[in-house]
Order: sequence, then structure tokens, then C-alpha cells
Amino acid sequence: PVGGKPPPQRRASTGAVLKQKEDRRVTSFSTGPDGQPTHWKQTVFLLREPILAEEGTIVTGTFYCKKSDTNSRELDVEIHYSSRQNAGTTEVGDTVVQIYKVR
Repeated sequence: PVGGKPPPQRRASTGAVLKQKEDRRVTSFSTGPDGQPTHWKQTVFLLREPILAEEGTIVTGTFYCKKSDTNSRELDVEIHYSSRQNAGTTEVGDTVVQIYKVR
């Protein structure tokens, strides 16, 4: 136990792919400060350019993560995001895409 506390209950992984498999083993982990220690660590994804934001700016995006096709110990990550000045504005900035390899 970390800090004298029992490890938190792991939540079940879900999704269409898992439901289709006959083998319904659950694999999940947390890298949060209260999670059970693993060899996995937290990761910071630095942006090439800062997002210029002020009060009311809305940033939306999608985080994609999958196992690498060429190396099972790597993850391929894509972050897509855009921003707009406020909820009343329909003009959205360009969508920025950044690609990362996590080893």
C-alpha cells in the first residue's frame, strides 16, 4: 500500500473491441498520485506553439492513442485541437495536429 492506504479498485476496461473478445480479462492502470505504482509514468505533451488564450477562450480537441504498428512497446499519440475566442463566436481557428511517439 502507498502511504498506508490500500490500492484503489481498478475500473473495468470497456469498449466494442473488448466486448467482442471471448477473453474478457480486464487490463487498466492509473498513473495518478493515489494509484497503485507501476512502471508506467505520467507523460507531458509539450505543444510546438503556445495556445494564446484569455478569459472566455474555448479550446477543443481530441486525443488519439494506439499501440505502435512497428513496436509493441511504443504508443502512437496524436493531439488535434483548435480554439475560438468565446462561446458566441462561430469562427474557429485552424486545427493544430501534433504527433508523438511514447517510448
